[in-house]
Amino acid sequence: MWYKLVCSALLVIVLTVAAIAHNGASGIVKERMDLMSSIGKAMKTIGTMIKGTTAYDAGLAEKAAVAISNHAEKITSLFPADDPGELSEALPAVWESWDEFETMSDTLKTEANKLAIFASTSVSGSEITVQFLAVGNTCKSCHEKFRQKR
Repeated sequence: MWYKLVCSALLVIVLTVAAIAHNGASGIVKERMDLMSSIGKAMKTIGTMIKGTTAYDAGLAEKAAVAISNHAEKITSLFPADDPGELSEALPAVWESWDEFETMSDTLKTEANKLAIFASTSVSGSEITVQFLAVGNTCKSCHEKFRQKR
């Protein structure tokens, strides 16, 4: 049951960020906020299966995990060196520690790919919980280092 609490906490964080973040943003900042929001929605899709609030659907879980991976591949392109920074929650650390930021983005893609594999072969949400948490923890680590706290 501990995993349900952790999953619930991750979902609340992701959805709260997505809901608040988009106020007035435009251009590349809005593009990356939309991309992060899409990742959050995909995480929610899987998270509800893990919590048991929706039935486990291996195909849907795999599709959501693949979407996370595909979005992760685009993250670094949405943080150009000449970023306007308007209404952005990105910290200067993104550009100051670019290699680490890029590595975290790559790690998200790798972990999401693993989640897609586990999701496609699992028969329940509980079977993919550990890998789901690995994806969520990757997001959390990046946010802690590279995003302004609220």
